[in-house]
Amino acid sequence: MVSQHDGRLHTTLHHEVAMYQHMQPLQGEYIPELVDRGYIKDTNLFFLATKLQEGDLSTAPLELLSDIRKSALAAMDRFQEFKVAHNSIKGVNFVYTKTGKAMVIDFHRSTWPACEATLKSERYDADIMLQRLQLVAKTVVSVLQRLPAAAGGSRQAQWQK
Repeated sequence: MVSQHDGRLHTTLHHEVAMYQHMQPLQGEYIPELVDRGYIKDTNLFFLATKLQEGDLSTAPLELLSDIRKSALAAMDRFQEFKVAHNSIKGVNFVYTKTGKAMVIDFHRSTWPACEATLKSERYDADIMLQRLQLVAKTVVSVLQRLPAAAGGSRQAQWQK
């Protein structure tokens, strides 16, 4: 991400860098690794670079969803240790690895120190969202398996391949 020196996005990126620095021990395990940040030479452009993973949860293979859910909840538990409230729990803010490990991204709304009640509520919200995702994915697969294959086509969803 890159932002102009003046403006809201610039402040947002600085806040995101501060969150990555605060949670440095979680980098590479529960959040992506912060690779670099700063100003592009001789400009007012600020950038933030992280190592990204496979994709957001909407592209996750069904067989990885259980592992991803466990890993995502472990990440939320670690956030509690750092007293960080993400404040934007939704599927697109979780990415995953090929092995089914979840990482949380997008910390521009995050706050710390957050109160215990907020942290517990946010973990609960994440668990419900992840359970629903698993249920929807299983339902879609079940429906697709019951449909007759189209002539010459495949009934397997693209995201399942």
